[in-house]
Amino acid sequence: MQKKYIFCLFIVYFISNLFAQINPQEENVYAEKVFYVFEDSKNLYQIASMDLNGENKQILTKEGNNWCPSVSPKGDLIAFFSDRTGNINLWIMDIDGANQKQLTFDENSKNKIDLYNRGQISWTKEGDYILFLFNGDIWQVDISGNNPFSLTSTNDVTMFKFCPDKTKILYSREKTKYHNGLWIMLADGTNQLQIEKSLIKYPAFDWVTNDRIIFFNNSEIYSAMFNGTDRKIILQTKYPFNEISWSKPESVDGYVAFISDEKENPDIWISDSTGKNLKQITENSGFNPVWYKDGITLFFIEKNDLYKFNINTLEKKRLTYHFQSYYPLIAEVKTKKVKQGK
Repeated sequence: MQKKYIFCLFIVYFISNLFAQINPQEENVYAEKVFYVFEDSKNLYQIASMDLNGENKQILTKEGNNWCPSVSPKGDLIAFFSDRTGNINLWIMDIDGANQKQLTFDENSKNKIDLYNRGQISWTKEGDYILFLFNGDIWQVDISGNNPFSLTSTNDVTMFKFCPDKTKILYSREKTKYHNGLWIMLADGTNQLQIEKSLIKYPAFDWVTNDRIIFFNNSEIYSAMFNGTDRKIILQTKYPFNEISWSKPESVDGYVAFISDEKENPDIWISDSTGKNLKQITENSGFNPVWYKDGITLFFIEKNDLYKFNINTLEKKRLTYHFQSYYPLIAEVKTKKVKQGK
């Protein structure tokens, strides 16, 4: 009886192994990449990618101007803006630049080329839909370009950002030139609520957690609950064209990167959540600060090139050379599939 049992187990193992050889399972392989925009020899803006250490650079676009790359949650697609047809529209491509496809076909777009990480394109949590800024409103469209509809209808939205779990959207509206207010709504466009008066000259904000935000209000950086309550001043800074980036999504214990010109040039600085432990990061003018997920590595543009900086070790590494770079974006991408089995 025992010999028959062992023999049966052997047969099951043999058949399973044979099936694995004939039909090996496929497993996705992921890698972290930095995406960025650069100015080419024809003075056009193109999208490129590289490894976190600056190696394996790859140019992904070639026609017209291209900007605002946004990687899907699955790491397989990139949504972006392009004017290659003569009008600014939303496009999509594979993570390696293949299969570039136009999703919107507006002939009177009022969008402008924006080379800063100011919140213009994003993806829903499952990656089935793309949200994008279009003619002063936040629109949504599926990855095939079908079923476009507007989440807002005010014609004055200037930027937007999802909270970490993508259930809420923080966005700014410009009532008159240089008079922006902050608003909040659910991901489906409902429950729209103004949380900051329309007195902000140049909006800059980020999410701290799913329920807490950080924003610049002309001369101070505040943190507050998503509905505008429990406001706290973190620090004062008066550089008007500011940018705000929080280091650790879903944690109030982090660092804020911002722009200050208190030492002549507009440079990138960081502070802790209480406004203390101030540290100057750039010395030759800096912008586009973006944190890596470890909360201590900062990517940014300084003197036209892309750098990364570890705030603990103070190690600074230059990643591009004379590329006139903009808009760093770090994302985990699907690189290829490997087959499991012999």
